[in-house]
This record gives sequence, structure tokens and C-alpha cells, in this order.
Amino acid sequence: MSNFLPLVKKEYEFEGDTIATEFSRLTRAQMLSVSPYIPEVKNGKAAVQSSEDSMRFMDKAIDALKENMQVFTGLKDGEGNALEFAAVADQSYFTTLLAQIAGDLMSESMVKEKKLKK
Repeated sequence: MSNFLPLVKKEYEFEGDTIATEFSRLTRAQMLSVSPYIPEVKNGKAAVQSSEDSMRFMDKAIDALKENMQVFTGLKDGEGNALEFAAVADQSYFTTLLAQIAGDLMSESMVKEKKLKK
């Protein structure tokens, strides 16, 4: 049986808030857009990426998240008002949170191959 589910459900902590998210995995077109900027992995370690490629990767991944995010709740501003993902996605203040979500978007969009026992 496949491990595929239409939506990925994850929670994140950011400045004392617990953010609940649900997002769809990357489409084929989104993966093709992002893949040129994914760091190569050699000997189990990711290659060092130029800052330009790293920024392009984040830009493409966040663009995909803007399309794929279905649920984003729990994040509040300093006055206690709920923040929508569309507003958060374009603010550099939330870069670390967005990087966590983008990383999960990437890992959840890939088939995880199990190592065969010899």
C-alpha cells in the first residue's frame, strides 16, 4: 500500500505560537521548477550551495507553498491577531519558519526508498 496522502499535516513552533499546517505535496511542474536549486548530495552530505542558489530555492519553494497551503492556523502578531499564510510568506521576518515548512514540503514530496537488507 502507498504511503501517499493528499495533504501533509505538520505543526511548527515559532516565538511561542504553535502553527498547524496542512499542505499538498509538490506537483510535477513545481518539482521541475525547484529541482535545479536542490543541493547535490554526495557521500551522504549535501554540497555547499551558493547563497544565490539557496535564495532561488527558497523563492521557488515558497511560491509552491503559496499554491499548496490549505490550512495555516495558530500564528499571531504582537497584538494577538491571526496571521494568514499569504501575509507571512512574503515577510523576511518569518524566514526560519518558512525554511522549516519548505524543507518538509520537499521531504514529503519525495518517495523515501528503504534500504534493502543484505
